[in-house]
Amino acid sequence: MVLPISLRVNIAQLLRQGHTQLTVAKTCGVSLSSVRRIRDLDKSDTLYEPPATRVRTEMFQRLSKHIVNVLEGNTECRTVQELQNALRLAGLKVPSGSTLRAYLKRLNYSFKLGEKRWYECSAVRVAEYWTFFATKIRPYHNISDLFFLDETSFDPHEPHPKAWRPKGSCRTHLVSGKAYGKRISVCAVLGSGGIIHRRLTTGTYDGDSFMSTLHVICQKISYSNAVLIMDNARTHYTSKSHLFNDLMNLYAVEFMFLPGYSPHLNPIEVCFGHIKRRVAAKPCRSAGTPYILHEFDDLHVTMDIPRLISKHGYL
Repeated sequence: MVLPISLRVNIAQLLRQGHTQLTVAKTCGVSLSSVRRIRDLDKSDTLYEPPATRVRTEMFQRLSKHIVNVLEGNTECRTVQELQNALRLAGLKVPSGSTLRAYLKRLNYSFKLGEKRWYECSAVRVAEYWTFFATKIRPYHNISDLFFLDETSFDPHEPHPKAWRPKGSCRTHLVSGKAYGKRISVCAVLGSGGIIHRRLTTGTYDGDSFMSTLHVICQKISYSNAVLIMDNARTHYTSKSHLFNDLMNLYAVEFMFLPGYSPHLNPIEVCFGHIKRRVAAKPCRSAGTPYILHEFDDLHVTMDIPRLISKHGYL
């Protein structure tokens, strides 16, 4: 049944005034799902946002400028607690740690777990990276010579058997439930023809495991005038990092490192997201190691890899 336009406008106005959804449903004599549907239709309009959302938006607008000034002017301010203390000394209202992390994410800052430090992808380093690629790599290499390396992991979890979801959608929750296996880490290399190499292991990769995998990768791509592009992960700079020069001389492979905290420059990150979505759509017990390997091997069928690489700027 379609509600009259006058009733829908009345419901939207009551929601804008701050009334709860249950109160609006009882006042207007409609179901709670109808109120939620009207709220969702009007959520793009800031006039119909819940009062708590408007308060958070106003608080973010007031604090965003001060947060940037503190991070750029105080190099010693690295932890969330230190940032909260700096805002408190400035006489500002201090948000909670989780709210502050959300603000920093909206300001394009990234949070590094473990060290609990805030970093920002430098636009200068990104410009230097593309300048180096345009002058030193692109004139002498084709798109088929470029290979992209990175690691990812899969955490097997049982789906939550019953969870509230909107009508008509899946009733299982794929990110909660009991873990039934160990974490599976994958080191993979992407080329214009798909995944060139992938290696699975349980747990996480360390420096020694990465170097042994890198030997195998260099052997597979040594037939071409290859350029291996990777990020600045800690496992890529171990006590055996001098082996990079030995690998370059042995296999004639050139290494190129991405700027810090710039995963958007690595097209294999998009491939990882694509594979994880397909794995998550499978029943948990059937989405094991064989299925993960199958998705990596068939990536060139499910994705247009050359177009993806070109879209990232590697023309």
